[in-house]
Amino acid sequence: MTQTTRFKPPSLLFLLLVAMTVAHAMIPLAPLFSSPWNLVGCGLVAVGIALNIIADQIFKGYGSVSACRGPDVLVTGGPYAISRNPMYLGFALILVGVGVILGSLSTLVLAASFVPLTNRLYIRNEEAELSRLEGDTWQAYAAKVRRWL
Repeated sequence: MTQTTRFKPPSLLFLLLVAMTVAHAMIPLAPLFSSPWNLVGCGLVAVGIALNIIADQIFKGYGSVSACRGPDVLVTGGPYAISRNPMYLGFALILVGVGVILGSLSTLVLAASFVPLTNRLYIRNEEAELSRLEGDTWQAYAAKVRRWL
């Protein structure tokens, strides 16, 4: 399968983290969270990292993880029983967590951009490929498990 982009998801995560930091410093828009409430973001970052590690390890038990090549197997156990995209969900939690830590509106706006960007750049193609490879099995899984949460 050919992706629409060779820009890997971790690169998108990194780019948005940099953009959030710059936006917070240059155009914070409105302060939303102050100390100690912004520390809730640390918990979100920790959960996002843990979710990524767990989902990655489970996926590697079935095949390889490659955003450029696309999926070659349908994984439905562990966090994949709750979210069709737990690694992307983990990235989203990391971004929201950093946005809460920084505490400004501009950071959360940038964090929120991850979901539509990921849907467009990666998920649409990955789901089409899984539908092609797995057919009815994919359709049943997609009907039962939500894309994000």
